[in-house]
Amino acid sequence: MNARILLVDGEPSTQEAIGRLLRREPYEIFSADDAPEGFRLLERISVDLIIANHSLPSMSGEELLHRACAHEDDVSGLLIKDGHEPDIEHVAPSFPTVCRPWNDAELKLLVKHLMQTGKLERENALLRAQLRVQQAHTSSLQEILLYLGHHRTGH
Repeated sequence: MNARILLVDGEPSTQEAIGRLLRREPYEIFSADDAPEGFRLLERISVDLIIANHSLPSMSGEELLHRACAHEDDVSGLLIKDGHEPDIEHVAPSFPTVCRPWNDAELKLLVKHLMQTGKLERENALLRAQLRVQQAHTSSLQEILLYLGHHRTGH
């Protein structure tokens, strides 16, 4: 299954540019023009990465990412900022930010990095859950062996 990206940006040229940039990559890309449309899509599909314009009309891209990531904790986020916007690095330190115009190679590499990091985090969480189950089973087996050992020796 291909990784999924939700692109939330009201500018068709941005949607087209990112779609073109990533079309040969193993990603399925969904687009929304604004935050409400993005949330409606997220009710129907799960995604691995959300790329959001910082300057969305109904809420900031940062707020959209925080809300989406609070709802689905295994989603990564990336903000797109216009070059003329004030510095927002201090506002959204939890999300990587790229400025328009971006360097295609760097954006592609950043998306790949975020996808790989997200995949590793999901695998890590799964392995931790499996480890907890195995530890519980081991503990139960130790208790059974201890019980059997006490009954064999008559203690």
